[in-house]
Amino acid sequence: MGSITGWVIGVGGLVTSVPSLATYGRAHWAQATRRSLGLLEATRLSPTVTHLDAHALEGLSTLVQRYFRAVLKDGQRKIAAVRVKDTGSFNRSPSSERWKPFTSQRRVVTRSPGFVWNASMNIVPETWRCACTTLVSAARARSA
Repeated sequence: MGSITGWVIGVGGLVTSVPSLATYGRAHWAQATRRSLGLLEATRLSPTVTHLDAHALEGLSTLVQRYFRAVLKDGQRKIAAVRVKDTGSFNRSPSSERWKPFTSQRRVVTRSPGFVWNASMNIVPETWRCACTTLVSAARARSA
């Protein structure tokens, strides 16, 4: 009887601790992402030019110039930063179809160029896998 009671207590402890660990993990992840976003914003430089000058495209490849001339207008305001939200599917297996939905948020700044990309994917109920990629100028980050 004692071994069954121990087994029940062990399973009960596991069932209650997994959601707690998941909650802690999400909170820790959110805090780390906020730190990365804060560093990205702290290292951001003010734009030196606020509007597009079409002459600035000279020197780029013909293909790149053609694209930019099609989508950008001379004199338009330059983009300093952008937030992008994505939803999609990610195949977890290189040899079979194991697609899982994911969501992500990106923050991109153009001066000093950098980004924070934060994605999450539900692997099994109450278990999320998160990924965060950050690029912030190391020299600017040291002075922030």
